[in-house]
Amino acid sequence: MSWGLLEAIRPIVAPLFGGLPADPGTSMPVGYELSCQLRIVGVAISYNHGFMLSAPRPARHPDLLRRAHELGLHDPGPAYQGFVTSEGVFVDRKQALEIAIAAGQVVDKKSGNLNMLFSEDLW
Repeated sequence: MSWGLLEAIRPIVAPLFGGLPADPGTSMPVGYELSCQLRIVGVAISYNHGFMLSAPRPARHPDLLRRAHELGLHDPGPAYQGFVTSEGVFVDRKQALEIAIAAGQVVDKKSGNLNMLFSEDLW
């Protein structure tokens, strides 16, 4: 199981959750949804230069791509499209889906992809 970004910050957040192990089938610590108000608050594109371009709801990824083009930035590709959390952290579409489900934000999964989050699933 790959932890991605959450694996990188696990040593920091694990003490907050009493060092609890991962919930089977997710990369979230057991009890995470009960202990944290982490939410998805906007769409984002991550760039290798160490920054992200983001916009709050109800923005969509094409809105960001248009803005990136206006700023003279290239399209880094779909692998770099994701979301920004309430803590200002970029997460990819798979991590965002776990966070949004844990936060009760996904009421009706509108996109056809069940493994990744799309803004249509939220707003």
